[in-house]
Amino acid sequence: MTTRAIYGYQKDENGQWMVDEEAASVVRKIFELCASGKGVQQIANYLFANGIKNPTAYKGKAKEGSVAERNPYLWSAQTVSQILSKQEYCGDTVNFRYRKKGLCSKIIVKNSPEDIKVFEDTHEAIISRELFDKVQQIRSKKRRRAAIEKPVLFEEVYCSDCGSRMLIIRSRNYHPAAYVCSTYRKALTIKERSCTSHYITEKVLADIVLKMVNELLETARKSPEEFQKIISSEFTKQNGLTQAEIKKEISSAQKRTDEIDQIIKSLYEDKVKGNISLEIFQKLSSEYCTEQKSLTAKILDCNKKMANLGKTR
Repeated sequence: MTTRAIYGYQKDENGQWMVDEEAASVVRKIFELCASGKGVQQIANYLFANGIKNPTAYKGKAKEGSVAERNPYLWSAQTVSQILSKQEYCGDTVNFRYRKKGLCSKIIVKNSPEDIKVFEDTHEAIISRELFDKVQQIRSKKRRRAAIEKPVLFEEVYCSDCGSRMLIIRSRNYHPAAYVCSTYRKALTIKERSCTSHYITEKVLADIVLKMVNELLETARKSPEEFQKIISSEFTKQNGLTQAEIKKEISSAQKRTDEIDQIIKSLYEDKVKGNISLEIFQKLSSEYCTEQKSLTAKILDCNKKMANLGKTR
């Protein structure tokens, strides 16, 4: 029921799962560390410190330029958590954990426990059921720290040099929040840092924004015409399209939406007549439904831009 074996296993020529001893030893260590009281981030740090390749790098699936390729020994807490939740390591096959929300939907949702199917002892186990149950019991008792309830003033801040989104840094020990360039923060080495940190606290940023707003209000009071020019200029920068161009975008998207309606209707008729198989019908109709949803969202977005453009005139 799966296209590939999970980390710790490999498929033989018949598709049967066989233990990949090198990766399996890592899986056992992860479960043992968790059973001894280590958290997922502590385990991830241990694997990194001991030079153990993460699953993506180990299987040679790292994409060019990705973090997994640049640092194959970097483990995330999420990856460790996923491994600790896999009942397959007890030798069982677990199917139907997830499902699509609908035929034309790409949204994946979890199935309820009664819809999940478990088939025991279908392949060689890497860990014992006792160890697996112990780990699940330990993890179910771990309490997550409550989220910081006080909201930040600015949800979206962008670096003026590289244009990337600034990361929000928050702590229970100090307030207010601060912002730092994500390009700088996510670089693994100094050589990879193509931008500077641009660290700024929320208070300093709020003072700057307040000053700019007051200056803009003063311009509006003294010279309404100049204020109108500034607003129109900023809107054009943000949207990058004129009213005529937006209308053209809407017309083109609507035309393609109408075409898709006819295509889906023809596909259904071909399916009823037996000209195409159910599998082909489902595949094609799903693709066209996805495209149509994207076009509908584009039309709504363009209509919003038209409305906002009208307000600035």
